[in-house]
Amino acid sequence: MRLVDHNVASDLEIEQLPYRKVVAPVRLERALRAAHGLEPWLDHYDELHYRT
Repeated sequence: MRLVDHNVASDLEIEQLPYRKVVAPVRLERALRAAHGLEPWLDHYDELHYRT
């Protein structure tokens, strides 16, 4: 069980945080390889790309 204190973030911060996503390790590996030009970049990798 995991306890979460939702009072440590503002409402704006909570809105901006994406929902937690679970991804298979092989998909992460392929996206990483594509990011370094070793494989073609596929559109569905876009959701794995972190932008600040």
